[in-house]
Amino acid sequence: MSRRVANLVLPVLAATLFAVGLVRLFLWRFEMGDIYPPYSSYRSDPLGCMALYEALGDLPGLRVARFLEQAGDLPEGRGACLLVLGCAPRLEGSADEARALELFMGSGGRLVIALAPPSRWQLLATPDDRPRRRRPAEGPPTGAPPEEATPPGKSSLPPSPGDSPAEEADGTFPAQESTEDADPAGEAERSESEETPDAPVPRGRRDRTPPAGMPAPVDLARRWGFHLVRLEEAEGGDTVAARQDPGVAAPLPPSLNWHGAAGLGLTDPAWQPLYGVGGTSVAAQRPFGGGSLVVLTDSYLLSNEALRSDLQPGLLSWIVGPSRTVLFDETHFGIAARRGVMWLATSYGLHGALAALLLLSVLFVWQHAARLVPPAPDDGFAGGEVSGRTAFSALRDLLRRHVPRERLLERCVEEWQRTAASTSVRGRQRAERLAEALARHRSLPRGRRDVAETYRRMAEIISERD
Repeated sequence: MSRRVANLVLPVLAATLFAVGLVRLFLWRFEMGDIYPPYSSYRSDPLGCMALYEALGDLPGLRVARFLEQAGDLPEGRGACLLVLGCAPRLEGSADEARALELFMGSGGRLVIALAPPSRWQLLATPDDRPRRRRPAEGPPTGAPPEEATPPGKSSLPPSPGDSPAEEADGTFPAQESTEDADPAGEAERSESEETPDAPVPRGRRDRTPPAGMPAPVDLARRWGFHLVRLEEAEGGDTVAARQDPGVAAPLPPSLNWHGAAGLGLTDPAWQPLYGVGGTSVAAQRPFGGGSLVVLTDSYLLSNEALRSDLQPGLLSWIVGPSRTVLFDETHFGIAARRGVMWLATSYGLHGALAALLLLSVLFVWQHAARLVPPAPDDGFAGGEVSGRTAFSALRDLLRRHVPRERLLERCVEEWQRTAASTSVRGRQRAERLAEALARHRSLPRGRRDVAETYRRMAEIISERD
């Protein structure tokens, strides 16, 4: 192999191997699914829900799909179940999304919302929504008793809000308020006393007012009649036993291993508790029009890990219910279908048109890269425009004009007189001598005329020095 061929082949081979390795690496990541958020149906590791997605898809007569569209594109709710798994505790959405979900449930759909355990909230929340440790003020307010130190392993939140509203944003649960008569002034004073004066105010605490022109988010939990409370039994992060409520008539397991650390404060009498821990509901459902709404404070039992080590088929069967269509929502993770050019092409079957356009592009580049007809040979007269007025350029111009042979010398004399002749005595003498040489050439018979010899004599006359 020559050095030139090696210099061309080796870079191409190295680039090909690098591209293959890079594609293989991405394929491995997509097969594992760890690039997706926890409890996504795209994840195949213990934190994902792909096992449930594929298991339901194998059941006959059950259609399973991922929902990647806008909330307004939800199908009719009759016979459909929408699973929102691994949801962050701040249940907020736009008014259009709230109306779309309520229309879905009102038309017979089943909406199942399962919150992510607290250990997963850090992965799901933005830096502004993550829990942070509060620093105590410099000293207690005048007349107020000193704060008690929080024991190790305990949360710094107030007790379970069975008789007090749930704390907002800075505690373990960035949850919704449970009372309508909260004291804004008191909240402002607590914020000023609990945060250090020199510490910058986090971005999420500065102003929760939406930008101008943007609608305010809707508190879905308050709109649907519940709020999150703290579950004291799960403060240490251990699994607790969730007991079935005595009033439940559904065929559900009598107890479950619960990994969530939040409870439900049910403010609407339409709610029916399903499971509870220490008197606090952790799972409940309520009728909503022709459908139903189910809220679970734990998504673990629907994960891949739970389906392997703590399978609860009765609970999973009850969650799906009589639905014939199961949709796994991925939009709350930020995974949504983008309706671009390729989406239009695949939706309307434009694969052939795209292939034809690609072929035309390749032919266009090929046409401009190499000529289909070989170039004409260079005969010495195929150059560009002539800019000089030398003897050679004049002769070339005459030949290009296809001057007849018998008029070649006459045209040479005319060209010389037009370009080089002068009005001096020497110039007039040269012109007369050229005219005499041309007349002598014409006086000879046609067979004895020597054009080349006469041309050389004319050239000698022109080249004579003054």
